[in-house]
Amino acid sequence: MDPDSAKHDLPVNDAEFSPGIFVGGRTDVAQRKHNEDAFLVNPSLDVVAVADGVGGHHAGEVASRITCEAINAEMALSGDLDKAVRFANQEVMAGVSSGLGKAGMASTVVAAHLDGTQYQIAWVGDSRAYLWDGQLHLLTRDHSFVAAQLEMGKITLEEARNHPRKNVIVQAIGLHHDSDLKVGYNAGALAPGEVLLLCTDGLNDVLDSGQIATILSLNSPLAEKCEGLIRATLEAGGRDNVTVALIGAELSVMSTGKQPNIVWSYDPDSSHYEGLPELLDDTQLRQPVSTEMGSRPGTTQMMKVNLDEELRKRGGEMPDAGPEKQPAYWTWLVLGVAGLGVAAVAAMWFLG
Repeated sequence: MDPDSAKHDLPVNDAEFSPGIFVGGRTDVAQRKHNEDAFLVNPSLDVVAVADGVGGHHAGEVASRITCEAINAEMALSGDLDKAVRFANQEVMAGVSSGLGKAGMASTVVAAHLDGTQYQIAWVGDSRAYLWDGQLHLLTRDHSFVAAQLEMGKITLEEARNHPRKNVIVQAIGLHHDSDLKVGYNAGALAPGEVLLLCTDGLNDVLDSGQIATILSLNSPLAEKCEGLIRATLEAGGRDNVTVALIGAELSVMSTGKQPNIVWSYDPDSSHYEGLPELLDDTQLRQPVSTEMGSRPGTTQMMKVNLDEELRKRGGEMPDAGPEKQPAYWTWLVLGVAGLGVAAVAAMWFLG
C-alpha cells in the first residue's frame, strides 16, 4: 500500500476526494488491550473502508488489516468494489495458509467507492453504513443472528441493541469460500450537505440513533465529528474498539443520481423510526434466548454454520445476498442446528 495515497489507522482530517467531497476517519482501542479495527482512506482511488477483526485470539487485527490492504490493492487494479471485497476474502484465507495470521481469523468490512457524488457501498458482517441528511438512514443490513430476528419481527430494535447474541455474525471476510460469501450492496448519490457514516459495531452497539444524529447535526468539520462520535462512545462506557469514517458533501456540490435503498430511518425531531418490521404478536416467538453464545460481551463472534449447505440438505433456498434478502431461513436454520447440537451433547452425556 502506498503510504502517500492511503491512510491506515492514523487520523484522517477532511481529506478531499473530489471537489466538494471530503473524508475524515478515526479509530480508538477503547477498553481493549489491542485494536482489532482498521480503516482505509485513499483519495487517489476514491475508496473508504472500515473493518473489524473477528476473534482476538485468532489474530483479528491481522485479518482487518489484510482486508483493508487487499481492498486498496484491488481497487488500484480494477476499480471494482465487488472484486475488491472478494479479493480481501481470498487474501485473509491465504494469510492463514502462509502463517501470516492464525486459523479462524476473519473480519467484517463496510467499504464505499465514490465517483464524484455517486457512491457504491459493499459490506460483509455487521459493520455499517448510515446516511445523514437531517434524518439518520441505515443503508446496510447486518449479516447477523440478531438482524434476522429483527427483520422477522421477533424482537424490537431496542431488544436487538441489548440482545445477548448481538455480536454473533453469520458472514465474515476470510471464513467462506467465494461462492459462499454473501456481500451486501447499496448505491446512491450524495446531495449537498449530506454525510455518509461508515462504522464498526463498537459505535452503534453503544450510541443510539439519537446520540449519533446529535453529533452528525453539528456545524463542524468532519474530523471533529469523528472525534465527537468516538469521545461520546468512550464516555458512555464503550468497551470495544470503535472506528468511524465520514464522507461529506459540501453545500456547493451539484448532485444527481438515484436514492439508496433505506433499511430504516430515524427522525431526531420526533424520535420516530420509519421502516422497522412490524413486531409479531406471538410471544412464543419472542422468548429470550440463552446467553451461551454471548460469553464475551462486546466481542464479535462467528456462528460457524454453512447456511447454503444446510439449506440444500433441507430442500430450502438461500435468500439473495443484497439488501432485499429474506433472512427468515437463517433464523429457523440457526435455531434448528443449535437445538440438534444441545440434544447431541445431552445424549453423549447420558450414554457416557
